[in-house]
Amino acid sequence: MMQRSDLKSRWVVLVLTAVILAGSYFNYDGPAALKAPLQETLHLSDTQYNLLYSVYSFPNIVLPLFGGLLVDRCGTKASLILFVSTIVLGQGIFAAGVALRRYDIALVGRTVFGMGGESLTVVQTTIQAVWFQGKEMAFAMGLGLTVARLGSVINDWVMPAIYQSGVPGLLPPLEPASALSFGFFITLLSLGCALALLLLEVRTDRFLAAQHKREQAQPLLHDTAAGAEAVVEHMSLADIQHFSASYWLLTVSCVVVYATILPFNNVAAGVIMGKYGVSLEVADRLMSIPYLIAACINPFMGTAVDLLGYRAVMLTAGAAALAAVHLSLAWTMVPVVLPLVAMGLSYSAYAAAIWPSIALVVDGRAMGTAFGLTTAVQNGGMASMPIAVGTLRDTTGSYQAVEIFFACVAMVGVAVGVALNVVNHRAGGGLNRVAKRRDALEKKLEAVIREDLEADSQSR
Repeated sequence: MMQRSDLKSRWVVLVLTAVILAGSYFNYDGPAALKAPLQETLHLSDTQYNLLYSVYSFPNIVLPLFGGLLVDRCGTKASLILFVSTIVLGQGIFAAGVALRRYDIALVGRTVFGMGGESLTVVQTTIQAVWFQGKEMAFAMGLGLTVARLGSVINDWVMPAIYQSGVPGLLPPLEPASALSFGFFITLLSLGCALALLLLEVRTDRFLAAQHKREQAQPLLHDTAAGAEAVVEHMSLADIQHFSASYWLLTVSCVVVYATILPFNNVAAGVIMGKYGVSLEVADRLMSIPYLIAACINPFMGTAVDLLGYRAVMLTAGAAALAAVHLSLAWTMVPVVLPLVAMGLSYSAYAAAIWPSIALVVDGRAMGTAFGLTTAVQNGGMASMPIAVGTLRDTTGSYQAVEIFFACVAMVGVAVGVALNVVNHRAGGGLNRVAKRRDALEKKLEAVIREDLEADSQSR
């Protein structure tokens, strides 16, 4: 029976989901590009500044799990519009709070923005997994992350420029709220793409239903995330206990490794300015290097994962490389470009392997819940890390201690990666095998089981 992954329109879906997420990424990194102006305008300490990121993550310790359940139960279309609308509202409140010089309102805006941002990632990942199931999944997720991460890169260049120059006749210069208001217009672009994707999904549902009817198969019974097949069983929270050890190790790895990348970007401008004595504008451009590198090579990394496998190995190597990057920033004076390029390469390799790996170790009907649970647990780390970093910086007055802390967290990721390789090997090594070989082995196993069942039936 024809499925979404058989349609060429999956590439349109990939572009739309990537652009939608790019708007979220653009605004998530807004405070990082405006760190000094925001601290000056709102009179913030490092701890208060980092709280702008922590309040984004606090609600997402729980919400993405329920967002994943919402995807599995209600489908991606309603979930997508709900979460995109939430980031539009949150960014608008945040910009208004900064314009009014109200730190409390700014925190509310970042909290509302976070309530939609991470759940939106769950929906986007689920949509891509469904549309590319059995096809170029790692490549598609890599390419999607490329476009999305370009939002972060553009933010590092555009936000400081708008702050310095404003928009004639519309946004005044030297005002952080001007740059944040521009970010609000970016979220409206994401909403427009979400509406376009909604129309495409509805049209696809009708096409597949007609195709299904022509093939004299069972009718579609429910609008699920898969959309192409009826799903009678629903995922429930109780079923989480059946997730494998590999899934839980992947989730822990995701928490600790991402905690050494995204929170670093929050303070990267301060690290670069303090260590190398450059201006804010130069620091903002330099801190875009990891995301720019990742954006350029993510599709190729995804293709490599599809062709070569070795996902668990790549996750471990990525964590080890990130530990080396942070140690070099803490203890050496190597040109700052070198560790930032290495961070971009490590980030790309890790991201290309982690999300497809999760899709491989969970049942299809639980995919939204699995992505949601991983994102929820990840946000526990993302909520605590900025506070820890800000407190460490305020206490020591040095970013060296912060970099050593990041390196220690990355080493935890290495240990988890080693454990994942051991567990994966004992379970058959599926994560490190090439997709085609793994599928062939699964089909062979299914054939053997079918033959045994037929022989048993005949003997009775």
